[in-house]
Amino acid sequence: MSTLKQEKQQKLREDADTDKHYEWSYIRVAEGVTTNVVSAVLIGLGAIILGAVYGIWVLILSALHTPDGLVGIAALILLGAILMLVILAIVIYAWVRGISSATLAGALLGAMIGAAIGAAIDSGKLSDWIKAATAKAQEQKNATKTGSE
Repeated sequence: MSTLKQEKQQKLREDADTDKHYEWSYIRVAEGVTTNVVSAVLIGLGAIILGAVYGIWVLILSALHTPDGLVGIAALILLGAILMLVILAIVIYAWVRGISSATLAGALLGAMIGAAIGAAIDSGKLSDWIKAATAKAQEQKNATKTGSE
């Protein structure tokens, strides 16, 4: 009787150990390559679109605010070209490393927001804005005090 139990347990273990292993096939390889290529194309197009939006925005702002408009526009076109090369290098690096699209998009978004905040702090406009906001809040607080008295 005990040998029957042992045989049943051995058969159960053998069945559990012999799960279907991964089968290599051309279809799976093609799916993997297609996924990588489509991800790279989407990341590249996103980088191009973000770079174009950045370039257009900077060109408009520079045309409105620089005294020597053409020199400023030419400089910012070159800046946009360099920025695109940097973004392209990041995208190629991410593609080679196999970083997911969402992770790369989050990193680029964080870098853009950080750069915008850094530029605002460096230009001194942020401190002016903070002072104006603080003064407005103080005025509102004083108005509330006088209104309640």
